This record gives sequence, C-alpha cells and structure tokens, in this order.
Amino acid sequence: MHQPYTTKAVLLLQPQRLLFRHPVVQILCVTRQGGTIQMEELPLVLANINKYFKHLDAAAKRQLLKLQQIEIEKYDLAIEAQFTAQRTQTNFAAFRSRSMALYYQQQLGQLKQLFDEYNWYHRLPDGLHKMKTAPCTYHPFTVQAAFALVVQAAMVSVQVTIIKGNEQLPLQQFRRFFFLLEHNNQYLHLSLKSYEAIDWLDDQPQEQWPLKDEARTHAVLDYLRGLGFTVTAPDLLPENAIDVLPVKRVLLNELNNTFLMLTPQFVYDGHVVEGNFAELATIQHEGSSLQIKRHQATEDELTHWLRSQHPNFARQVNGYFYLSFADAQRKGWFLKAYHQLLALDIELLGMDMLRHFRYSPHSATTTCQMEPAEGNWLRLTLAVSFGTEKVPLNELQKMLLNGQKAVMLKDGSLGVLGDDWLQQYSQVIKHAKVQKNQILVPRWLALGAAPEQDSPATGDGGPAPVAQNLLALPLRRTFPADWWQRLRHWQTQPEPLYALPPQLGLSSLRPYQQKGYEWLRLLAEVGGSACLADDMGLGKTLQTISFLVYRLQQQPTAQHLVVCPASLMYNWQQELQKFAPTVQSHIYHGPSRQPQSLSAGQ
Repeated sequence: MHQPYTTKAVLLLQPQRLLFRHPVVQILCVTRQGGTIQMEELPLVLANINKYFKHLDAAAKRQLLKLQQIEIEKYDLAIEAQFTAQRTQTNFAAFRSRSMALYYQQQLGQLKQLFDEYNWYHRLPDGLHKMKTAPCTYHPFTVQAAFALVVQAAMVSVQVTIIKGNEQLPLQQFRRFFFLLEHNNQYLHLSLKSYEAIDWLDDQPQEQWPLKDEARTHAVLDYLRGLGFTVTAPDLLPENAIDVLPVKRVLLNELNNTFLMLTPQFVYDGHVVEGNFAELATIQHEGSSLQIKRHQATEDELTHWLRSQHPNFARQVNGYFYLSFADAQRKGWFLKAYHQLLALDIELLGMDMLRHFRYSPHSATTTCQMEPAEGNWLRLTLAVSFGTEKVPLNELQKMLLNGQKAVMLKDGSLGVLGDDWLQQYSQVIKHAKVQKNQILVPRWLALGAAPEQDSPATGDGGPAPVAQNLLALPLRRTFPADWWQRLRHWQTQPEPLYALPPQLGLSSLRPYQQKGYEWLRLLAEVGGSACLADDMGLGKTLQTISFLVYRLQQQPTAQHLVVCPASLMYNWQQELQKFAPTVQSHIYHGPSRQPQSLSAGQ
C-alpha cells in the first residue's frame, strides 16, 4: 500500500549566488511521503508562478518575474554594455558585482514587503562541502547600520551596529551576503546607504589603523558623514569639543497666536541645542565649528517628562509640544506645569514674552528686615507679594536666575516685576541661600553698591550708597570702615597697599602685578572671590602664588587646591619651586591618584 504524500511549493533563496548569472530565487517543490522528503527546483517563470502561487495578485507576480533567469541575463548584458560605454579604469568584475548587488537590493527589497504571502526556504553551506536547505524568514522592514570609531591599544577601528527596531545588534553576529544579513534563519535587508557604507569599509586596506594616523581617521569620518550617518567617536572628539552635562530648560512662546508652545532646550557650556537627538551637534562659534557631545539620557529625561504632562503631547514628535490656549488654562494645567518645572530645577524662559495670558493688576510689594550677621553671611527676612499672595522665595530665585521678569500666580495671572524692583533686589536674591522666608546673603555683594566714581564719604567711611538699591547701605555697613579706606587707597594711590610676604622669593612685583595681588587680599578679607583676567604672559600665576604664600603665612597648616589644565600642572609646580621654595606642592592627577596622598606632609 502506497503511503500518502503531500507537496507544497515555496520560494528558495540562495544568497551565495548574488554575484552570478544563476538565479537567486527559484521555486522549490517539497514533497513529504512517510519519513522521506524530496525537493525539486523549478525555474521562476510565469507558468510555474500561475500554477503554484495562484493566490498572488498581478503586481506580486510581476515582481517575482523580475528575478527570473531571463531577466537576470538581460540585466547582466546591460551591465557589460554600460561598462564598455563608460570606458572607466574600474575593474569589470568589481563593477559587475556592485551593479548586480544593487539590482538585487532593489528587487528583493520590493519582494520582502510580500514575504508573508509566500513560504520561504534558503540554501546555505553547512560545513565545508555540504549545503543545507531549511525554512527561513525575511524581516519585512529595511534595517539601518550605525557606526562608531573606537580606540583600543592606540589603534582605531570602526564598530558597526545594525538597528532592528529597538534592538542594536553587532554586525559580527550575522552571515553577510552584500546587503543581506542572516542569523538564526532570518534575513535582514540593509538599506542602500548602509550597504554602500559597509561595502566601502570592506574595500579599505586595513580594518584598524594607528591613532596617530589622523588623515585616515578623517577620511573615514568624512565618508560616513557624507552619506548622512552620525558617527560616534567619543575617544576622538576634537580638542575644542564640549563634553559636559547640559542644563535643562524649557522655552515658552505663542504659536500662531493660538497655541502655547513648550520647546525643550539643552544648554551645553552656554551653547543651546534643541531638536531631535543626535550624538554630536555642530555649531558655529566665533568663526569656528564646535562639536557638542549630546547626552541622550539627560535630554530624554526632560523630553519624556514633558510628553507625560498632557495627553495631547503623546502624538507630537516635532521636537516641541503645543496646546491651545484653552487647553493650557483648563483646570489650571499651565499653573501646575509651571510650578513643577520650577520644583525640578528646570530653567524656564519666555514667561515675560507671553501675550495671551492675563497680568496681575498688583505691583510687587517687598518687605525686608536685616537679622544678625553670621560670619561672611547676612540674614534677611524677606517677603514679596502681589496683592494678598506671597511669592515663595525659592521659586522667585529660580525665576530670576532664568532671567524672567514675571511670576505665575495662583489665579493664573502673571505678576510682573518692574525694572525698579529688579534693580533693588534681583542681584541680592540671585546670590542668596534661601531658607523658607529668609535669605542668607554673602557680604561681598556690598561691593556692587559702590559707585564707579568717588563720592563724598558717609558715616561708615565708604562712598555714598547707590540710591536705587535699598539694600546697599545695610550691606555696606557690615564691612569695617577701614576696609573701605583701604579700597579707596587701592583705587586711587600708586603706592603699594600691602607688603609682599617675606617667604616669597621676590622683593617686588611689577606695579600691575602688585595691584592684582592686593585685589586678591582685599576681597579675601570680606569673604569675596576674584578673577584675574590679564592677557597671557602677564604674571597671573605669580600674583596667585604671592597670595597663596600670604595665606600660608597666616595659616601655616592650611592646604590650598590649584585646579588647572593638565598641560599646566608641571608649570605651576616649577613656578612654586622658583618663587616659593618653602611651599610644599603635590600633583594630584591620573587614574591611580589616591585621596590619602593629599594628607598634610605628603
């Protein structure tokens, strides 16, 4: 008795034939009878397609026919004619293989959209001489490649990753047949751009090259970026590249006088970046290009938070979020979002430029009471109100630090801080430590109250207070009267105000260096800080060393930290040995540095 048998027709993919005239796709009849399987290959012609794939529509059949033997031979002849007509010096075998690969990349790319309508098998080498035929699948979407330059042992290489949906897969895990990638009997179809990039890398003479070969590095970067790829190269960022965590902020403005728009922005060392994420951002600054290494986790944190704040935002993918004015005000949404942004320390810009939202009829009312001083800090009890509503000092400070001139009140109106108020209180609140309804203010803010030119002396021994700043006089009175006299001497007299410390290996400094040294000492007496901003080569290091020697003279066991570029560390140490040989110095640098080496006497 004969055993029953079943026959099914499938498409057979043989990717190793991509460069030859043999067809890459054929019809395979698979017959099962008992425990045996028989396979018969049939040509991909219209009669066989109509017989075995009756369910296909006319468009699908036409697409299959583009892969039949006669079409491949016709295209091969066209390639040869094109090569002859161009009369190029290119090797014909290389020209032909690339042209055939591009043809199949396009035709199979069309066919993969219909993959679910066929059953597919593939045939690949299994070992040295044996071929294996087995079922396979074809991912329906084109995949892209991503590239990174990595450095190991002073050698540079290109790391290629395949992006499949949310997966990032190393290229090395695939068997590759030009634009086809196979792994675990599944095929991925590379985009044309990705295939060209990988193919170009294959043609390069070396897979890795010395780090010092900058020409090769730039050639690889230029080619890949020329194709439109963002190449990550964190170990090869140029010297002027910016690699810092960004400050998160949100820009508010009105779109078409209809919508409130919120744009997430990221400030990298003073440079604003916005829009969809890319590993590197290039900006023009003072006539040169700067590379900014963007931090995806930080940027995503703000973008995802904003998207979660309103149901409408989930569908908005343009790099900004928008709501109609009515939706923004419904159930106090904008007021709640405003306070949440402040609570999260996210900078907020543009409040004072909004025109649709109403303004409070009240002006800011401020009361201020000076409390006993605490060292170099003054304690003030401060209250700022619009009508009956008090503005929390911590929110007020964040708003001022963001450069805002309006604060959102509980009724949804904007309380505007006028220029007079800002001139009186802004700088003090910005630099204060907020503690509920009180602020701690550094005494050195009194320096900002001194007029630029000499004024008649007041009872405290200093210049007359600035009339516009109501806090100027109480701040200034916290400084000793003789300090103001020394400041006036420093400003107006050519004679030295302070002698150099005897431990310094110099008897005198140049006049402008003496002034810099004295400026450091004057500010240190009142808890202030300073910036020496002379041109290069005018002796800022020497001025600072003079000041450090003076401080060590006052407190011999104190330790001081000099933070400088790595290229200047040994210059600092040499200058200390030259001008202050009694001062011990220690270079704290490198991956093997240990905190205990900073102990006194080390």
